[in-house]
Amino acid sequence: MEKVSNYDNMNNPDELGFFDGDYWIMGQDFGDLSISDVEVIKMDDKNATVSLNLHNFSNTIQVLLNMKYEQNDWFIDNFIDKTNDYNWKKEMEDYIK
Repeated sequence: MEKVSNYDNMNNPDELGFFDGDYWIMGQDFGDLSISDVEVIKMDDKNATVSLNLHNFSNTIQVLLNMKYEQNDWFIDNFIDKTNDYNWKKEMEDYIK
């Protein structure tokens, strides 16, 4: 995310850039925001995949979180919007190429 932000600051300083909405809410605005159906799909000592549904206004988005265990904590490594077939990590990598 930092690389994307730096890229936008250098190449698109007067535009919204890659993040024109908030990926956590799948939009620019939020209302009645909630999550449901959180489930750990697979997990080992260093990696996990978590499925959940994000609810914003009347929309429900199914999300997969790929997580890594580093520095004694779990961190999100990728955020995949299953409903709209959008892989945030891949899209960010393609964007800065």
